[in-house]
Parts: sequence; C-alpha cells; structure tokens
Amino acid sequence: MDSNSATIFLPGKLLLTIVGRHQGERLVDAGKIAGAKGGTIMLGRGTATNRILGALGIGDTAKDVLLTILDDDQVEAVRSAQLASAKEDPKHLQGVGAVIDVSGILKRIGPGTTKETQSSENKKKEEAMESKWKLISVIVNQGYADEAMVAARKAGAEGRTILTGRGTGTEEDVKFFGISLVPEKELLLILAQKEKAQLILEAIRSETCLQKQGSGIAFCIDVEDFFYLGK
Repeated sequence: MDSNSATIFLPGKLLLTIVGRHQGERLVDAGKIAGAKGGTIMLGRGTATNRILGALGIGDTAKDVLLTILDDDQVEAVRSAQLASAKEDPKHLQGVGAVIDVSGILKRIGPGTTKETQSSENKKKEEAMESKWKLISVIVNQGYADEAMVAARKAGAEGRTILTGRGTGTEEDVKFFGISLVPEKELLLILAQKEKAQLILEAIRSETCLQKQGSGIAFCIDVEDFFYLGK
C-alpha cells in the first residue's frame, strides 16, 4: 500500500434508483460518464398503485434497483446524468430516485485529505437539510412482503418495490432478535412522505400475519432528496 495513503470511513451519499428491468445498465453508463465509479443492480418487482401507474409507468412488473455510492460533490452531476438519460427515452426509462446520506464509506484517501475536513463539509450540508421523505425498509420471511404491501397501500403508500434474498441468522441471532430461522427473505422498500411514514409503519405492524414473533423487522431512513425519472 502507498505509504502516503490511508483507508478510512468517510461520509457520502447513496443514490437509489428504481427503474424497469434491463434499464439499470443505461443509468450505470450515464453515471460513469458523470464521474461515478459504477453501481450495483439488484432485481426486484414493483407494486405501484393504479393512481400513479400512468404517470410513472410502474405496475406489478420486474424492476432494476440501482445502488450508486458517491462522494457528496458527485451527486448532482450523476443524478442529472440519470435524468437526462431518462429524458431521451421517457416511454421506456421511467422510475423514481432518492438520495440518502451515508455516514461511513470505506475508501482510500491520499495526501491532503483528512477525515475531519470531509466530515466538516458533510455536517454543514446535513444542518441545511430537512428531510421530507422516508425510505421504509421491511425485511420479512418469504411470502409476507405482499401482506405488508397491502397494509402499506391502505395507509397511503404509493410506490413499493420488493427484493428477494436469504437470511444468514445463527441460533444465537434468533434468540437475540426473536426472528425465525427461515432462509428465504423478502425486502420491501417504500418511499413515503414524512407525514405518512408512521401511519404506514403502524399499518404494517398491525397486519395479523406480521404480529407473529419472528415474522420480520422494519426500519426507517431519512431521504435527502426524491425525484422522478422520465416525467
């Protein structure tokens, strides 16, 4: 390793973009031109309501969920590049995006860059930010995400995306968290307005099948910015 460099945690941003299947690569390419190192595409399915179906072109269809980690000063350029790419073909490239603050990104820095300098710049932006959106994440055993989705919809949630995965809990983890050892998991992502977030969480919590011990876990994250693609 270069003696003049170091690997530390620095603040940054997560650009979360949800579009139709096979459209994520276009956004990755656009982001790279704007300075992004790349991105990670995950496969999911969208479950938007009929009210916004026409506006977003999102129904119960396959989705690409793109995760792009960026430095704070890269966000606007990469987001603008994604918006421009969508504008070129709004009929096919439609979706939503969100900017989420990330407190620690493991990265290598060179001479003249310090953690204190980066943290100070990030703190100033955090103080000026007032989050109006929330990202609600619900991790449940396979087969429960649709039940959670129905409950969330009744509470006013609009767009939702479901990802599939698997759990890796040990017996000790199960005893601590109270979560059953069921390998297959589903992750329900809901972008919601701040004032609706608590109602949506309560609706999900109150769903009969989700009241069983070990049925899942949910958490909320502040969304710094929210935007539509292809509108």
